[in-house]
Amino acid sequence: LTVPVTGYYIFHYAIAANIYNDIRAFGVRLFKNGSQTQAHNYHSAHYLGGASATHDMFTGTFLISLAASDYIRLLIKLEIN
Repeated sequence: LTVPVTGYYIFHYAIAANIYNDIRAFGVRLFKNGSQTQAHNYHSAHYLGGASATHDMFTGTFLISLAASDYIRLLIKLEIN
C-alpha cells in the first residue's frame, strides 16, 4: 500500500491459523519503505500429538505516521521447531 496523503494511519489485521506441532510461534511485521518499523509476536502454547491442529485467532493494530508516497507491507513470519 502506498499512501497518498501525509498523516497517521491505522492498520488492523485478523489472522485465523491452524497451529500444528511444528509451528511454535509466528509474528506479524510492519515494514515502511522496505524497513521493519513495528512487530507483534505470538507464541503457541499448545501441545498436540500427531497431525492434530488447533484453530487460533490473532488480531492486532499498528498506528504509524506516514508521509505522502511512503509504502507499507505487512508480513507474517513463522517460527518452526
